[in-house]
Amino acid sequence: MTKGRAGHKDWRGHERRQFVEQLQERHGADTAVTDDQMADFYRDFMERNQRKHRQYNLQWYGHSARLLGLAGLVAPLRLLRALRLLR
Repeated sequence: MTKGRAGHKDWRGHERRQFVEQLQERHGADTAVTDDQMADFYRDFMERNQRKHRQYNLQWYGHSARLLGLAGLVAPLRLLRALRLLR
């Protein structure tokens, strides 16, 4: 697994734990939550964490752009090699 994917998995796991902990704090661990309560909680959770999610997305997009840039450098070399113009 690549470093980026491992970091994404760690971040996603942390977010999931944080979400569940905050949900249990707000509604109790054994309480059934209605659809409306869950919608309100989710909206509040996303608003509180909006900046953190935006920063994470920008980092992830930057990582993807770097990988695309590297792929763009390698692709012409592979094409030339396939055409046997470069050995």
